[in-house]
Amino acid sequence: MLPLAHMVAYISVGLSGAVRLVKLDTKGLDYFGDTTADFWRSFLAAAMVVPLFLLYLVIRFVGSDTDSSFPAYLVAQLLAYAIAWLAFPLIMLYMAPILQKEDKVVRYLVAYNWLSVIQNGVYLPVVILGITGTFAQGLSNFLAMIALMWVLGMTLFVTRKALEVPIGTAAGIVVMDLLLGVLIEVLTSRPG
Repeated sequence: MLPLAHMVAYISVGLSGAVRLVKLDTKGLDYFGDTTADFWRSFLAAAMVVPLFLLYLVIRFVGSDTDSSFPAYLVAQLLAYAIAWLAFPLIMLYMAPILQKEDKVVRYLVAYNWLSVIQNGVYLPVVILGITGTFAQGLSNFLAMIALMWVLGMTLFVTRKALEVPIGTAAGIVVMDLLLGVLIEVLTSRPG
């Protein structure tokens, strides 16, 4: 386990790199390491998103007409959350040799995880405001679509630059990531 001071420093560096990437500055990639330890520490990003994700889950549950209990719902959704954070990186680690990017995949995944903190910080509040009725349904859907397009665009940029792949390959990876997320959502949001 990392000492608290090291954890805070690692989070600070990770978020600083992600902010540079959001500004389309490829020097943001220099903030991320490419070791196994860097890979696993980058999952601190998932822990940073959890509070906002829990708020989203509570609001979604309260607004639903489900018969399931909140604890059962929460456990299922948190399990799906963990799967969603791990599935794509594991697939990419498997695909790296096929893409001949073994030397770049870990740094890419570290950047991808830290970028996810900012992406979720933009996307989840838009979705939460839509669920609560703060925005009219049409406006809410429009803002969610804009936020999703931004997330996909940022992911495409980071995928292309970090893996140093052509735009078509990067787009294929982003689409695979999106479809994997949709699949996880569909499988875990089924009633009962």
